[in-house]
Amino acid sequence: MGIPILGWPYFCDQFLDCRFCKDVWKIGIDLEGVDVDENVVIKSEKIEKGVRRLMEGKEAQELRKRGMELKEAAFKAVGETGSSFMNLNRFIHDMTQLSKSASVRSA
Repeated sequence: MGIPILGWPYFCDQFLDCRFCKDVWKIGIDLEGVDVDENVVIKSEKIEKGVRRLMEGKEAQELRKRGMELKEAAFKAVGETGSSFMNLNRFIHDMTQLSKSASVRSA
């Protein structure tokens, strides 16, 4: 929805998701200086610092701009002339044709 992401990966695929948000899509940042350890309590100051990075300054503006670009691209893709919409319709059409062909062969 065009909102920057503050990554705080903890388990499983969250690490990969966080890296994609930060390094590939460029719509997020990591919570700095936080290790994965269930016994560590994260102080509110660290979380506040991360949230402020997302809300203030040039970095925040760039993240929001990039987030809005990806949001617009996603909305276009699912619109009636978008690639996702067209590919899904093509898939449905192909499956319908295969089903009809199988029905004719088995008759």
